[in-house]
Parts: sequence; structure tokens; C-alpha cells
Amino acid sequence: MTEAMPKFPVLVVDDSPVYRKLIEHALEDEAYSPLFAKNGREAMELYAKYGPAIVITDWMMPDFSGQELCERIRGDVQHAYTYILVLTSISEKDKRSEGTGGGRG
Repeated sequence: MTEAMPKFPVLVVDDSPVYRKLIEHALEDEAYSPLFAKNGREAMELYAKYGPAIVITDWMMPDFSGQELCERIRGDVQHAYTYILVLTSISEKDKRSEGTGGGRG
């Protein structure tokens, strides 16, 4: 008898139900267990409870930005390192680099 592999939790944060559904389909692989949040507050609650190693977040959210979410996650010393993927439609290079820390001088 083989043991089932544990599913890998991935936190998905986006206020758009369409984008959440698209990401859900992309993570349909048996290895992933997606957790969904509609805003930054919900995301932080799920992050504190499950401590996912990967967070996929929108840049623009109704309560606080993806950048602020990244800063809050990075400030949490209770969890191991978290990989963060930021989804955005922003096309300006300077704005994109702000999100990755590249805009700091």
C-alpha cells in the first residue's frame, strides 16, 4: 500500500473571481492544495494559519496592495521563507521594479 503524498499549500490572493478561477485551473495538479483569499486581510489570516511556501498575489487589492502584503509576509518570522509571485497588468518598468524591491535606491 502506498501513502498519499501531502498536498502542497499555495495561497492565491486576488479580488477577481475570474483570476482566482484561472489560477485554480493552473494548480489542478494533485500536488497542490490552493487556498483562496479575496483581499489582503483574508490572505494574512490564511498565511498565519497554513504558512504556505508559495503565495500568488494580485498587485492591486481593495484593502492593501500586493506590495504591502509582501512586506507583511517578509516581516513574519514565524514561518520559513515564502516565495511570492505578483500578478499585475502594470506595464511601466519603474512600477514593476517597486514591487520587487528594485526601485529602492
